[in-house]
Amino acid sequence: MWHVAGAPRRSVREVLVGNPNNGVGHAITKSGFVVAAAFVVICIGIEIVRSNIWLLHPIG
Repeated sequence: MWHVAGAPRRSVREVLVGNPNNGVGHAITKSGFVVAAAFVVICIGIEIVRSNIWLLHPIG
């Protein structure tokens, strides 16, 4: 995968925006990025919901 933990977001964005691949390769990269971004958003949303549940209903 192109994503590396701890990598600066600017570099990842430059790689995506400045992707030399055109046509199908670029489309695959773009769609893959969208899927990955959606997955991350969903995971973050789940974590927020879980943390809110823990905060609202702490288990002693």
